[in-house]
Amino acid sequence: MNSNDYIYKGLSNTVNVYYEVPFKYSIGFALSPVLPGLSNLEQKTANSPLGDEIMLTTYGLEVKYHFGQFFIRPGVGYAYLKSDEGNRRDGKFTYLGFGYEFQLKHFGFALELAQRETELNNGTDISTYTPNIGFHFYKYL
Repeated sequence: MNSNDYIYKGLSNTVNVYYEVPFKYSIGFALSPVLPGLSNLEQKTANSPLGDEIMLTTYGLEVKYHFGQFFIRPGVGYAYLKSDEGNRRDGKFTYLGFGYEFQLKHFGFALELAQRETELNNGTDISTYTPNIGFHFYKYL
């Protein structure tokens, strides 16, 4: 781990607004802010250039393709990182998730494993690996 490596612990969320054909495909917009107060950023060395609290926000386009109840969800978009030290870094990200969705009447319940690679200015790269739980609200199934 070098002096610019951090460990993020905490909760995050993503809101997706999709056009979706249930259990076939979807395309839409995704917004994912890391919420202050629900996260903890740790650096392994002193004097972090980012400060103690961060807010990383990503937004972009995602598509989801189903293979039966299994799915793949790639995405791309814009990301920015703000910190309590007043620093802001902008850049781009790619996202790739794999999961399984259960049908529960007019709802879908999805379990997913995902990776997001974020490249920000000033040489800041962020790799995120997450287990995800998704709740999908369908009008008709």
